[in-house]
Amino acid sequence: MGATQERLDEAHDLAGVREVGGRRTGIGAQATYNPATLVYISKGVAMSNRLMSGVVITMLAMAGTACRSETPAEESHEGHAGGRVYFVTPKDGDTIKPMSTFQFAHEGLTIGAVPPGELTPEQVRPGITHYHLGVDTDCLPAGTIIPKADPWIHFGDGKNEIEMALPPGPHKLVLQSGDDMHRTLDGLCETINVTVAP
Repeated sequence: MGATQERLDEAHDLAGVREVGGRRTGIGAQATYNPATLVYISKGVAMSNRLMSGVVITMLAMAGTACRSETPAEESHEGHAGGRVYFVTPKDGDTIKPMSTFQFAHEGLTIGAVPPGELTPEQVRPGITHYHLGVDTDCLPAGTIIPKADPWIHFGDGKNEIEMALPPGPHKLVLQSGDDMHRTLDGLCETINVTVAP
């Protein structure tokens, strides 16, 4: 008997394979011989290993996809895609009192107070935004600096509520988000229409 056959028989013994009536019986159906190492693989173990490898590869692919960002971050306003700003109160179509409370909210954003002083583009904090309320105006294009004048009210303090009076009649209200330099952010604007009761 040669050395190869002896190793194969040893593998069969370790795996519980026995020869009965000229047929091999036991846990596995085959023995694999590797001259460097002697390994016995049962069909069930091999299948389990392939299944687990497939599961692990799939999970790694899913994790890589979930962590990848599809949003370019060239300018600060582009890092906010996917979030939104909206009016909590009033709602579109509401009739409100001349003195009313206006409240805002957001999803997928971080709202914060603007740092004091004049900022340079390098000092703009990525991912931080604040509210601006426009009365009887339209949403401004992305990247536009929101004027610090009528019809805009800035919430650079990070607050999300104001009580104010409007004259009776129909009004268009715009809630727009801006970065630390008050530049509008792509897709972060909501417009509602209200009627102020006499």
